[in-house]
Amino acid sequence: MAIKMKSYKNEKEFNRDAPKMERDGWTLQTTGDKDRHTAIGRTLGKTVLTGGIGLLLSGRSKKGDAITATWVKF
Repeated sequence: MAIKMKSYKNEKEFNRDAPKMERDGWTLQTTGDKDRHTAIGRTLGKTVLTGGIGLLLSGRSKKGDAITATWVKF
């Protein structure tokens, strides 16, 4: 198992990179904004149930904030 933490400047940068990460076999585990508040509730469950699409479509509550994402590859 490999774990990768990535920081994105904003939601647009995250949305551009997320599909590539998933194509490369990475699974999104958690996301958070620069203030360490969880940006998307139940991220893990949403990602597992929708294959990541629900996460990308649901958006974030605070646009423009830096995003930290934790990716896992099994």
